[in-house]
Amino acid sequence: MNTKLLFVALLPLLILGGCKKETETKTTIVNKPFVAPTLPFWGLWLEIKSDPTDTTKSYVELNQTTGYSAEMSTNANGFRTLNWATVVATDKLVRFGGDAFRPYEMKGDTFIVYEDNEPGVVDQSFIKIPDGTVKAEDWMGTLNVTRYVNLGNPSGYSWNTSASFGIDGDFLYLNHYYNGTRKFYKLNTLNGMFVDSVNAPVNTLYALHYKGSSNKLYHTRYSGSFNMLQRVGLMGANSNLSSNSLGNIRAISTNGTSGTVYATTSNGQIYSGSEGGNFSSLYSFTGQYPRCIVYYKSDQFLGVYNGTLVLFEISPNFKIIKQYKLVDENANGYIYESIATNGNDIWVMAYNNSSNSYSYYKVTLP
Repeated sequence: MNTKLLFVALLPLLILGGCKKETETKTTIVNKPFVAPTLPFWGLWLEIKSDPTDTTKSYVELNQTTGYSAEMSTNANGFRTLNWATVVATDKLVRFGGDAFRPYEMKGDTFIVYEDNEPGVVDQSFIKIPDGTVKAEDWMGTLNVTRYVNLGNPSGYSWNTSASFGIDGDFLYLNHYYNGTRKFYKLNTLNGMFVDSVNAPVNTLYALHYKGSSNKLYHTRYSGSFNMLQRVGLMGANSNLSSNSLGNIRAISTNGTSGTVYATTSNGQIYSGSEGGNFSSLYSFTGQYPRCIVYYKSDQFLGVYNGTLVLFEISPNFKIIKQYKLVDENANGYIYESIATNGNDIWVMAYNNSSNSYSYYKVTLP
């Protein structure tokens, strides 16, 4: 073939092949709503103890609806704790119960949580149990608040938060500090006013109890060993309530039916006796025990454990009947080791968040 003719025939192809076609690229952005990862740990779990001899129980309820965790546990003596916290998690990390973010994984019905700063080291492990088996709302009772009286923040006052006090109808007998002096006070709970006061026999802290049937105010220094004392009303002369000295008494109470007087120490010892007589040991706690123990009624006692009110019996053996928490919009929920009862009325001391001061709360057991 003629070379010129071949070149002419191929020329259009060479021209087209040498041209670059321009194209426009368009990007389409699709907005999709965020979908949280499906988290597998919601529900009720029982902690698997690393020590097989450990008979205590610890539960955690992770509530998907509320986003809160409820940690419920018992100790060796049967006392319960209940703590709430928010749940924050991804598909790899979880935080609940006030802990840091920790890695976790699921293995069947087992929920394994690892140490946050030691990769691969198990911190806690739980086994799934049916929802409703244990309920946070039933784990502790809730005290019914029927009245409270706020002590306020008057200059010069310091409040006694670790001893029993007395109940006389709408009045309370208290031991507090004012400008360097410890006094016995009579407080009107209807208006929050002190109606009378007298210097304590010795300028120190006291445990008090008021026996309404005989207008007797029982009292004793709560540090050191002394005979317990009694007087008629607030101003009467002192005489011996116990013929022997007792050490570190933090609470005094009475059985209104039998007349038995009870005195309990800061280290879990309960004494019993009668007015003017010799007091002897009735019961000694081992392990953990309630504080500020006072006789209630029907052979039952009240005390404070970890900011909760405990109803219990000591015969034939120590047994917790029920624990109660203080829930009130004015209270921080923590009961101090300062309570009183006359067998009917119950008063406890707690902190008032609204006024940033201490308050006394009259409560009933549901």
